[in-house]
Amino acid sequence: MTQRLKKGYLKWRCRRGTKELDVVLDGFLEKTYDDLSDSELKQFDALLNTQDTQLWLSLIHI
Repeated sequence: MTQRLKKGYLKWRCRRGTKELDVVLDGFLEKTYDDLSDSELKQFDALLNTQDTQLWLSLIHI
């Protein structure tokens, strides 16, 4: 049995070195947490291992 990642844990992981990333990541988590599957939450957690500069460059190219 897998345990669902806690929202508080992910919220803490969303704290980054730039305000812009904080806003985007935390906003996404707040809006989607209840609708995401356990697998999707694990993918989001893995995404949070990405370096800030790489994340930001990915976001501005969407």
